[in-house]
Amino acid sequence: MDTTRLVPAFEEHVFYDKKGQLIDLNEWGKLFQRDRYRRIRFTRVNNVLVSTIWLGGAHWFYDEGIKKLGIFETMIFQYNSSCSEYLNRYGNLLDAKKGHWEAVKYAKLIY
Repeated sequence: MDTTRLVPAFEEHVFYDKKGQLIDLNEWGKLFQRDRYRRIRFTRVNNVLVSTIWLGGAHWFYDEGIKKLGIFETMIFQYNSSCSEYLNRYGNLLDAKKGHWEAVKYAKLIY
């Protein structure tokens, strides 16, 4: 998916499926309720959990000064905690899967 393309004016209300296709709020809600759709990868490493999920909503971020769309997110959580010290977002499923394994490698080194 080309994350540099134009999006509708109200970008805070823009939603995408896992393939990067625009969907409406109702479809996003249905998909987001399905754990098997939302969860991409969960990997336990020592005392942490590496979690990669589909967000679906337009979460914009800057990478080296370039505005990018993140519809997937990887975080590392310590067990029994909802806080994360690690966060990466991705614009497509392939990058999210690659990013997950990069986070697993990072977790093995740090935790």
